[in-house]
Amino acid sequence: MNPNYLACLKQITEQQANQLSLALAALGNLPNAPQEKAKQVRLKDPAFFTGNPAELRTFVSGLQLKFYAEAISFDTKAKKVSYACSLLQDVAAQVLEPYLNNFAQYMDSISLFEDFAKLLQTSFGDPDKEKKTFEQDLYRLFQNSDQVTVYTAQFLQLSAPLGWDDEALESRYLYGLSKRVKDKLTQQAPPRGWAELMQMASEIDARFGA
Repeated sequence: MNPNYLACLKQITEQQANQLSLALAALGNLPNAPQEKAKQVRLKDPAFFTGNPAELRTFVSGLQLKFYAEAISFDTKAKKVSYACSLLQDVAAQVLEPYLNNFAQYMDSISLFEDFAKLLQTSFGDPDKEKKTFEQDLYRLFQNSDQVTVYTAQFLQLSAPLGWDDEALESRYLYGLSKRVKDKLTQQAPPRGWAELMQMASEIDARFGA
């Protein structure tokens, strides 16, 4: 190979290496570009909860919204519950004082913040309003195309807090069954009570699905 060609190639390579070194040195002298930190939205704290049942739904909704918007700050159940407890005043703080005094043990007994929300509902919810809601949902419940087992499970869940007697339960349960199940029931001897009605309806529906 031509010696002059090799010498020329070496010279070009050295020049490129020098240029690269100068460029790297220049980059090293540049100040670090400021990195923009991710900003977390901060919401206003919910109003203090004093135990007024009329304010409970708004209080819990405000907590859940804050936990969602500030998820980085409230990344554990303990942080959520302790924050919620810091907003309890007057009667609410007095009623939940046993839980506050044994906070660590209470945290071990629950899995989610929602468990604490249920405690608030049990302690301060309006029982008459809750009962009315269950009644309204029960009157809107019909079997439609569901299996009787599904209808029965929903019926039992909604009727449990109401305290109705067996006669009232039997009447409303029968009313909500599908027409084809009710037609078959009329062809059989009347059930001897509420429990037997559920059993008969389930057996009839199972035969339809067979």
